[in-house]
Amino acid sequence: IVVDETLWLFEGRFRNKQHIPNKPHATGLKVFMTVDEKHFIYRYWIYRGHQPPIPTLVLDMVSTLPVAGHIIGADNYYGSLQLAERIHQLGHHFIFNVRSDRPSELWAFLIDEANRLQPKQWVSKADSAMFATVKKEHGRTVQFLSDCVDLTRTPTSSTHTTLSPVNDMYNHVSRFMDCADAMIECYRFRHRYKHWTHAAL
Repeated sequence: IVVDETLWLFEGRFRNKQHIPNKPHATGLKVFMTVDEKHFIYRYWIYRGHQPPIPTLVLDMVSTLPVAGHIIGADNYYGSLQLAERIHQLGHHFIFNVRSDRPSELWAFLIDEANRLQPKQWVSKADSAMFATVKKEHGRTVQFLSDCVDLTRTPTSSTHTTLSPVNDMYNHVSRFMDCADAMIECYRFRHRYKHWTHAAL
């Protein structure tokens, strides 16, 4: 299951309408959603001018899932060690892309080591609960945090040139939202183009 935000096309009157450049539809309603691999939307939350802290928002959306044991994926807008620990407490697994300014003791030394890597190389470190990896890509480092890797078969610290299993899984999960967006675009609601009349807010 992926947690991410999207932009629903809307050109009516709504004071919290958002404009995000480089989106397929740059103006509309900013919506946070949880989507599974079958592109089913479990829950959505519409931005209305303010939002709770990111960990609170994600945990609120994830807490409504009917059963535990899901793999929760999120990009670096959401990912952090704090959120990973809370997701684990709820009985779910996680795979997060994490910003370098959200430090974790798991990759405290990995960032410096990653600066010496060649492009597409990655370095990893595992402890008893989770797996951290840092990859060199396009002249910058990309950090991942997950507990979805078989830690019993993963070296505590190593450097590789093959595709990171965490990176591969993250790419798979991140496609769920793109597919859900494409499906939503199939439904042409009148209020997307006319003045504001009815809305599910």
